[in-house]
Amino acid sequence: MLEEYYKGDEKWDLFVSYYSDNWKECENKDLILSCLLGNEDIAKVIYGIEGSVEDTLVYINYNIPALEGLTPIECLKEQSLIKRLKTMLMRMPR
Repeated sequence: MLEEYYKGDEKWDLFVSYYSDNWKECENKDLILSCLLGNEDIAKVIYGIEGSVEDTLVYINYNIPALEGLTPIECLKEQSLIKRLKTMLMRMPR
């Protein structure tokens, strides 16, 4: 499973830091955060990748093959699935 390749929280935090400036510009952080159960780090990355609130909301509800058909929101239910989501996000081409 993808979560077995998680590089650790230190690398994740560094990755998240690349998206912090984009997040500051987000006009509807509260909506995204409520959908992602308050996981601001994941919200920053997905918003940074998608570039808009609308696209972020579509993405977090999309069944993603790399997540074995789960949505990013579904991955927030278990720690191992959170690691799967983080690993996938870090591997996405930009």
